[in-house]
Amino acid sequence: MNRQSTRAFAAGLLTASAALLIYSQTADEPNSGTDAMKTALEQQKFTVLTQSEAAQQKTKIAELESEVDRLQKQLESNSTKTPEASDETKPKAKKADSKSLTLTISPGMPSSEIGEALEKAGMINSAQQFNDYLTENGYAAKLQVGTHEIHSTMSLKEMAIILTSR
Repeated sequence: MNRQSTRAFAAGLLTASAALLIYSQTADEPNSGTDAMKTALEQQKFTVLTQSEAAQQKTKIAELESEVDRLQKQLESNSTKTPEASDETKPKAKKADSKSLTLTISPGMPSSEIGEALEKAGMINSAQQFNDYLTENGYAAKLQVGTHEIHSTMSLKEMAIILTSR
């Protein structure tokens, strides 16, 4: 190494040291520790739970899910006892007043739009009720693209089955 390259190397070290000194003086200190992480998450609107709190939440969720299942079974058993009161089996109109509709479902068409079309045509009483029925019973995700024949005497369940089959 000659004298000039040694000076250039020393100048580079001096410049790098000065840059590190300036950076360390102006940069925020990294957050360390559990409390600092918790505070940072809470400032970003996250909820932080301990493992025991999370376990309690999971237990509560499981209890609520089992309660929902129990209530659904109870509702299903009640609807099978009195089918004339059920929306699934109750005809929408008398046979003499029966209406027919050819409904075309296009790709990406939401179930709410289908319900509105059925309500406009007088096939159902409430588009919202029909949409809720499709969603709650898993039919909304299974709607099939194409043309479907719907009759006003069909129950909500029968309409849902027609709309979800090819």
